[in-house]
Amino acid sequence: MRIRNLVIASTLFIILLTISSGFAQEERRSDLGRQVPCPRPTKLVITGHNPATIVPTEIPPATAAAVAGSVFNQTGIDKAFGYTFTFPVCPKECCLWTTGYLPVTFKALQGGPANSSTSANDLVSIWVNGALLSPSQKIWSGAVATGATKSTTFAIPGSSLTHGHVTLLVEDDTAVVSAVLTLEGCCLCVK
Repeated sequence: MRIRNLVIASTLFIILLTISSGFAQEERRSDLGRQVPCPRPTKLVITGHNPATIVPTEIPPATAAAVAGSVFNQTGIDKAFGYTFTFPVCPKECCLWTTGYLPVTFKALQGGPANSSTSANDLVSIWVNGALLSPSQKIWSGAVATGATKSTTFAIPGSSLTHGHVTLLVEDDTAVVSAVLTLEGCCLCVK
């Protein structure tokens, strides 16, 4: 009886090990930690630079005029910032951008208490194809000191990357020290 139970237990143990080994396969993950079922991933990194360029048709006309002449790491207050990242709609034949992320480093040019007309009340927004990607958001959560810096990463969904442009807008008392758009995509063929 003991031998029979030992044989049954050993058989069950071997079956369980065989089944569970199929679940232990390694998953490939992107930089954002998402599973990547793509056979040929691709990536493009675009670093914002001076002179800052803006595609006027991507944002409202009055805003386009306000951000004309933008520069990274500006030093003067009361000057809005705008930058349009331009990229190929498809990285190559049979490929598609699946996600993007935009880390931006901000610098307060005029410190002040929360909700004052200083850097403390400045907003940031992301525009795609003439439309606001998501509601504008405050850069600073309350009072801010002159010279304070902060980095924020904005997620850009793949559905917003079919147009070839992503525009960053920042209100007038905050400088943009750096902005880097990273696109991740998938290619289904070798071409």
